[in-house]
Amino acid sequence: MRTRKAILPDAEQIHELISAYSGDGTLLPRTLAEICENVRDFVVLEDGDRIIGCGRFTSTARISPRYVPSRSPPGPRAKAEADGW
Repeated sequence: MRTRKAILPDAEQIHELISAYSGDGTLLPRTLAEICENVRDFVVLEDGDRIIGCGRFTSTARISPRYVPSRSPPGPRAKAEADGW
């Protein structure tokens, strides 16, 4: 087994892995097109010619508004104001 940066031909196997875990909510679903667009952000774990794991690393994650909670926990300023500061 070894890890390496993903390349475009890996996109289909990455999509299969993500799809296997998105049905139960473990992972957020991703389309094959989204994976192809962002394949450079993925690292894969391969065993022979099969990809058995993957991860996506990015410094500017784009989050769809439908996955952002409608209420955020209070930040430090709200806590300070509640404590009388």
